[in-house]
Amino acid sequence: MNNLISLPVTAALVLSIGGCSVPQTGGIGGGGPSSGLTMTAEGKTKEPLAFLPTEIKLSSGELNDTEANRKSANCALASSAFTAQTKIPAKLSLPSYGKSTPEMTITCDIDGDTVTQKVKPVNLTVQAYQAQAAGHMLVGFGLVGAAVSGAQSANRDKSKDVWGYSNVIQIQY
Repeated sequence: MNNLISLPVTAALVLSIGGCSVPQTGGIGGGGPSSGLTMTAEGKTKEPLAFLPTEIKLSSGELNDTEANRKSANCALASSAFTAQTKIPAKLSLPSYGKSTPEMTITCDIDGDTVTQKVKPVNLTVQAYQAQAAGHMLVGFGLVGAAVSGAQSANRDKSKDVWGYSNVIQIQY
């Protein structure tokens, strides 16, 4: 009798988790580019699919990063599609060209030292699914929730995945 009750409860749990919000693909919006961002000739030719938000901030690599949170730095962003000058920490709206989003180089002057970091584009849709699966594990849906997220991720239309720079980029100094 116990197994008969647990089967409907398990089925209901799986169905309710399956209905949880999933990352959206396709139809990416976003606003225009951040002020101070200049499109190169190649960037204008390609025509960005969208401008997506990215936060750029400093990180010392320490667990308690209070010093990095107080610091700011002047930085230059450069890719084959755009250039920009900004003071970080900053929230910028950067162009996405789908899978062909170019690698970006960020060069910052931090307390007289020059720090350069290369940033590769990532599949933001996959990152969202991974975060959702981790959230299911933390919230208590456990392996069932993670499995449902994995199944949703595997069955999505990958041609509609959103590519761009990570939502948060930490410049290590």
